[in-house]
Amino acid sequence: FDALQQTMLQLAVPEGQRGRAAGIWSFSIGTAPLGHLEVGALAATLGTPGALVINGSAVILAAAALLLRSPVYRPGRFTRSAIARSKVGGTNRPSL
Repeated sequence: FDALQQTMLQLAVPEGQRGRAAGIWSFSIGTAPLGHLEVGALAATLGTPGALVINGSAVILAAAALLLRSPVYRPGRFTRSAIARSKVGGTNRPSL
C-alpha cells in the first residue's frame, strides 16, 4: 500500500512540487494517531455516523477553502504565472 501511494505521488505531482507533497504526506501519516483519537472521542460521544458527518464536513470545508484561496488548485485554471508563484523562487517551471 505504501509503495502504491508513493508511486501515485510521483506520477501525479510535478517535479518541482514533489518535495512539498512528500512532506505533507509524511506529516499526515505522523499525525494520524491524533486524528484517530479525535474521531474515536466523537464516535464515543455522538456515535459513528455523527463522527463521520463531522469529519466529512470538515474535509469538504477545508477543500473549499483551498480552492477559494489557492488559484493554482482550481481545475482548468493552470497558468504559467500561477504555477510560477506557487514555486519557491519561481524556478523549475513545468512545461505546459
